[in-house]
Amino acid sequence: MLNLGAPGGAPISLPTKATLVVGASIFAVELAIMLVLSLFRLPALPETVVDAASLLLVVTPILYAFILRPLTAEISARKKAESELREQAAPATRHDSGPRIVRYS
Repeated sequence: MLNLGAPGGAPISLPTKATLVVGASIFAVELAIMLVLSLFRLPALPETVVDAASLLLVVTPILYAFILRPLTAEISARKKAESELREQAAPATRHDSGPRIVRYS
């Protein structure tokens, strides 16, 4: 993992890393799109539409890769762990089927 600060510093958490990657990606993509669009002399409205559509097309896979896919993997892992915990707890609650009546003679 990426470390900040002095050697031996705390590693960057996954949400922070994802935020930095997505933010830097959006910045770089928008910069590239605007540089390419500046080569063409488009009216304001078509330039805005092309800019927005291009940004959406490029950033959507980045968001999927760094936000949605890790999030769904985390949710699946937590559901699996929860299911395993419930299975482990189930025999402990099933062994006693109810009160037993004991007769002493």
